[in-house]
Amino acid sequence: MLGVIVGGLIALFGEAGHITNFAGYLDELRKTAPGTTATDATVSIVKNVLALGVIMGAVMELIPRITKLFIDGLMPISERTKSLVAKKFKGKRIYIGMSPALVIGHPTTLVVSLFLIPTILALAVFLPGNQFLPLASLAGMFYLFPMVLPFTKGNVVRTFIIGLVVLVFGLYFVTDMAPAFTQAAASVYAETGDKAAKIPDGFLGGALDFASSFFGWAIYKATASLKYVGMVLLICVTIALMLFNRRRIIASEKNAD
Repeated sequence: MLGVIVGGLIALFGEAGHITNFAGYLDELRKTAPGTTATDATVSIVKNVLALGVIMGAVMELIPRITKLFIDGLMPISERTKSLVAKKFKGKRIYIGMSPALVIGHPTTLVVSLFLIPTILALAVFLPGNQFLPLASLAGMFYLFPMVLPFTKGNVVRTFIIGLVVLVFGLYFVTDMAPAFTQAAASVYAETGDKAAKIPDGFLGGALDFASSFFGWAIYKATASLKYVGMVLLICVTIALMLFNRRRIIASEKNAD
């Protein structure tokens, strides 16, 4: 129900121009359909509002259910992998990289995400300078901040605040990268004809779950602005972090022994 209300309010805000200038909207419809009446125009507005409300309601209802399927499938794999590794590498500490879906099912992540979805949608409409409305990207919102749970110890308020800050900055990162994202999508569509990559004329594309990361934005800016210098700089930083992490792991194993 919350998703239906939020989606309906957003759609109503989007239709505000048609509502306040109803006569102009009616004339616009009559250009393509001469027999359009005022009732038809009203039905069109109501239809758009209800459609987005239903879509938002479905998104907020289905995402937690889909997430549970991820968890049910990945947990047995993780546990079995750990047991096999323990037999093969006795006395060694092995780190297994798994999908963030393992922690998406945590109650704190689900609760915070459900609160953040309407909050970030409202902020996306009113934040100055933001040009991105994260509708399709809501499915990826669960992946943006679940790794902070070990630091917040599952505290809902702290996780919500961190998630909100991350997403607010993320909106601006996506807005900044939208022209390049749109150009890349247009290139893919031109080569493949895949309609999934087609962005309508007059719109810019973006993805909250991919482009809202500070590291993703920093890598983009370094390579787009500094070209080869940025690439070399990123390689040096990556190698330095790898060496630092290796020393940390070795020190941790020595302390464990």
